[in-house]
Amino acid sequence: MNIPEGYYKPDSSEFCIGFEYERKEIGSKMIPGAQVVEKWHKDIYDPKDFMTVYNYDDWSFDLQEEIDKGDIIVKYLSKEDILSCGFYCRDEIYYTNSQDYELSYLNKYNKWYIIKIEDIPEDCTLIFSGKIKNLTEFKKLLKQLDIK
Repeated sequence: MNIPEGYYKPDSSEFCIGFEYERKEIGSKMIPGAQVVEKWHKDIYDPKDFMTVYNYDDWSFDLQEEIDKGDIIVKYLSKEDILSCGFYCRDEIYYTNSQDYELSYLNKYNKWYIIKIEDIPEDCTLIFSGKIKNLTEFKKLLKQLDIK
């Protein structure tokens, strides 16, 4: 299985409603000698989709089968993802538009970003320090911390 740079093969335990991932679509042109075309398409997870497509009650089995075949990948959290969540960057530090919070990368560890989020109005009180693997985890953290 050839995973593109900046992506990883997820574990089925990571999936929750709203989880962002990419699914491989394989197609070919009906022309003799044409190559098979593989494309990755962004998708948002909903277990009902798997139950409908496979017509099974056990959606987790079908999801794991797709992962094992290499047909599902997830993008690691990137700087672009952080910017897409309403942050802006100045001198390698990310700020919310309201400038109430600052986020900094402390380290990149095995493709996971170790980040630090501080509450600026409260004298840079540390409110989170930990590993974030992908955009869904990052969005969930922002919601839990009530950062808009």
